[in-house]
Amino acid sequence: MIRVTENIVNRSQLLDTHCGSRLHLGCGTNVVDAWINLDGSLGVLISNVPSLHQILRRPIGNPPFFRSKLSPKIKFHDVRSPLPFANESISAIYCSPMLEHLYRNEQERRIKECYRVLRPWGVVRILVPDLAYMIN
Repeated sequence: MIRVTENIVNRSQLLDTHCGSRLHLGCGTNVVDAWINLDGSLGVLISNVPSLHQILRRPIGNPPFFRSKLSPKIKFHDVRSPLPFANESISAIYCSPMLEHLYRNEQERRIKECYRVLRPWGVVRILVPDLAYMIN
């Protein structure tokens, strides 16, 4: 049996306990102290299931997300799912790079969801690659 550690987001634990918190959405391996760091990548999921980490290491080898244990401050959450926070409970949201990995309809839902949890006068900072700059 595979047991998932406490780093998987539990909606009931987060809903009322993070009023005014700051959210780093799609953080990857980048932890920002004093922020809630959420990521839904394979590396974060695997790092939170130690037995799966050991099983997959043999056939896959040593991909970048296996090279070191990810910080326990990173919580796994599928960013396509609703955010596990109450309405108007987050004071700031930082999102980079993440939106470019979603389909357009998922991007729109994600942005609406960010504004749902954002407090009045809160700040959302979303960064995406500049395709025109990259082509030139």
